[in-house]
Amino acid sequence: MAMDVLIFAYFCHRTRRRPPDQTSRNLIPGIGRRECQSRTMKLQLFSLENLKLRLARAASQYLMLKEQAESGVVRWVWATDSVCSLRPGFDAKIHGFSEGKKLATQPARRAYHFQYGFDAAGRLVVQRLHGDMDGHFTEDFFVHSDDCVEQWSYGPHPQYKIPRGVSRYSYDGGRVVAYEELNTDGRTVVETYAYDGDRLATLARVGENPTFQNTFRHEYDAEGILSTITMETMTGTRSIVHKRPTRTPAVLIKAVRAHLLKLIPKCVAALSPAEPAFCLALVYEPSSSRSMLPPKLAVGLETERERWRAGGEPKESLWDAQGFATFDGRLALDDAALLADTREFSDLPSPDRVEKARKLLVNVARDLNKLNFGALIKVTPDFIVYPVDLHTEYLAQDMRAAVPPSSLKRLIARGEA
Repeated sequence: MAMDVLIFAYFCHRTRRRPPDQTSRNLIPGIGRRECQSRTMKLQLFSLENLKLRLARAASQYLMLKEQAESGVVRWVWATDSVCSLRPGFDAKIHGFSEGKKLATQPARRAYHFQYGFDAAGRLVVQRLHGDMDGHFTEDFFVHSDDCVEQWSYGPHPQYKIPRGVSRYSYDGGRVVAYEELNTDGRTVVETYAYDGDRLATLARVGENPTFQNTFRHEYDAEGILSTITMETMTGTRSIVHKRPTRTPAVLIKAVRAHLLKLIPKCVAALSPAEPAFCLALVYEPSSSRSMLPPKLAVGLETERERWRAGGEPKESLWDAQGFATFDGRLALDDAALLADTREFSDLPSPDRVEKARKLLVNVARDLNKLNFGALIKVTPDFIVYPVDLHTEYLAQDMRAAVPPSSLKRLIARGEA
């Protein structure tokens, strides 16, 4: 009921039509121009019902959508994670996804990278998220018309392009005023946007399966710079999801580093494993500063290394901390002061904060390698501390930077690094 009221209230608000342009020729055959443009139809029909009709025929539209969208691409852009969205206010602060970084060239390894295709008018028409296997990537096609954009989403299998969902962006006066999403699993999301001049003031987000209703209010300082985003839930609970940092990157890095060097040894000592450990991993997800700090901790046990030796697996799998038994949350760094500082760090406007966070973890690991962990827990003579990303993509360079040269040399001689 909450979603019906929100959509009806928005579309009953009289708005001025944009002048028609030439983009209407891009509409899909069988999906009328009037459906996208008519305010009257949106008053008469619940718009998610229209999305259900599109979703029902999404499978048969795939090849045509693909050909139409890709034929219009004049520029491809690669990124480590999401960097482009038509949704106003669509960022990690509100929606919880990882923010990425644009790449100058196509990456050598496409896995877990985003690929965007833009047409001659600079509009997004194709979006891909590459999977671990070559040729497997999700696909989203964007169909632009006078005052709406439709997004058609498909799964990753190269032979069986199963629809994942359909979405619609409604425009008025050249900017997005509403977003509707319907997924094949029944999940729905509707967002409406209110503006104060050229700035986003309020984002109202309603969903079903599961049911939620959140309102995000944006506050700006006298210079028009975003200072705070406050979220209010359907129960009336309020929380600040973004607050502009008051400290510099250097000050925050120093504070976070001090926290980690103090907390990690205590956390490991409290674990007190019954058998010797050969390593301590500082695990991070490199797509976002928010998912990098604080790192997840995992202790690798000597019995796990012995199983690796017997199994003949690649050396990277030895250091993939996700396979360690202690990668289960037992070593969580949940100190309030640390979490507050890392949260402020993630809100920094600096475009290279992900790289700063990675460098911070390398330096912390280097310092921890000087500590006698044998006084805290049982360890092997070659025990090391190292940072590692979830996909071990940066493993080699991180180990070179953080592990003492003599220790690394021994590991290499044994074929373990």
